[in-house]
Amino acid sequence: MPKLSDDYGSEKTIKLVEDLCSLFYTSNDAMTAAQNNSTNFASGEYILYSNYAHNAANAFKDVTFDMSVLPFPKYDEAQKDYITTESFSYSIYMIPMDAKNTDKSGAVMEALASAAYRTTTPAIFEASLKLRYALNNKTSQVYDIIKSNICFDLGRMFGANLDNKTHVAFRNAIAKNNPAWAVTYAELKNVLNAKLKDLFGN
Repeated sequence: MPKLSDDYGSEKTIKLVEDLCSLFYTSNDAMTAAQNNSTNFASGEYILYSNYAHNAANAFKDVTFDMSVLPFPKYDEAQKDYITTESFSYSIYMIPMDAKNTDKSGAVMEALASAAYRTTTPAIFEASLKLRYALNNKTSQVYDIIKSNICFDLGRMFGANLDNKTHVAFRNAIAKNNPAWAVTYAELKNVLNAKLKDLFGN
C-alpha cells in the first residue's frame, strides 16, 4: 500500500518551504502575482519563468532575445540528477474492483501501456518536443535530460482524493507566505494517513 513519504515532513522540506517563502516575499527576486507573467517574460522583464514545454515554442516564439529551456534546478550540489515531476497532462487507467476478470484486464492494460511506451511516447517526444517545440539543438538536448528523470507523484495524481493535502498544501504554504512547514505537516499527517487508508485499504 502507498505510504506517506518521509520526505514530506523532513528537515529538507521544512528548509525548502522557508527558503521559497523568503525568495518570494523578502528577496525582491521573484513575482508572486500570476497576472501577465508570460507577457512579462516575453518582454524581457524576467530572467526565469516556469511554464509548460509547449509554451517555449508557442507563446515565446517571437521574443527578441535568446532563450532556452532548463530543467527544474537541483535542491543542492549533492543531488545527482535533475528531477521533473509530471504535471497533469496524462491519462490514468484503472481496473474497477468489481471487474469480472482482473488478471485479464491487467494483462490487456499492461500490453497497451508497453506498446505506447515503446512506440507512441517516443514518436510524440521526438516529433513534438524535440522538433516542433525545440528552440534549437541545445533545447532538444535539455528535453532528453528532462525526460530521462521524469517522476510520477501519487500525491499529485490523487490530490483531490487526498483532500488537497499534498501538492496543493505545499503550494498554498508558499502562496500564503507560511514558512512554518513543520506545523503545517503536523496538521496534515493524520488526515493524509487516514485518506490513504480509505483509498488503498490496509
